[in-house]
Amino acid sequence: SALLVTLGDADSCSIDECLEGTHWLSDIVCWNAPVNDVPHLITSIAVSDSGIDLLIDFLPRAEGGYDMSVEDGDGEYPQPQSREEFVQASVRTDLGERYFTAEARDWRRYVLSAATARETAVPAWSGALHTSCRFGLDSLSTAVEARKAAVQRWVQWKNAASEVSQMKRTMTYRRDNEIRSAYKATDEKQKCRMFGYVLGQSIAEAHAGPEEMVSHSRLGQGSGGGVV
Repeated sequence: SALLVTLGDADSCSIDECLEGTHWLSDIVCWNAPVNDVPHLITSIAVSDSGIDLLIDFLPRAEGGYDMSVEDGDGEYPQPQSREEFVQASVRTDLGERYFTAEARDWRRYVLSAATARETAVPAWSGALHTSCRFGLDSLSTAVEARKAAVQRWVQWKNAASEVSQMKRTMTYRRDNEIRSAYKATDEKQKCRMFGYVLGQSIAEAHAGPEEMVSHSRLGQGSGGGVV
């Protein structure tokens, strides 16, 4: 789903001279059906009088136990001590070879290097390429180009994706439901703060897709709500 929302005296504002209380929000949210394991894509550019906020997140379809303090450091996770940690380490290795590659991580660092501030609170469902940062009002083109590159990366993954087994579809489906429910709850709170309860709730519902897409039981048969 793609969404553009404005609030305030948007008609008399320009990006580099945004009036107090005015918000632009441009979101692209892509949920995958569980027929492949391509990460979901969440992207957002929000403009207010205080700056430009960029969010790019590729949500992994399996639990990898990602820790951004490790990702932003030397990238070396502690040796796993439990079965769960061994499984998470295996997921990180697999996704690191196919999606969250060294080149992709370098791209993330490049985007962050141009930011004036970074968001340190990272949702538990995020992946290794989670990028949440702020730019000055004179850097809209930087944010737009970063999101364009993220969408192109995701499209390349989709074009190269293969269907997964029925067993993996079942596991992916369960994980997808958990992610979408958690994301919707968090997204709704954020959008309600920005746009008020009615509009904020509507935006969050549009992002998550129709209710049946969050809870239906027909594996891989979803449609609408940005599910591809």
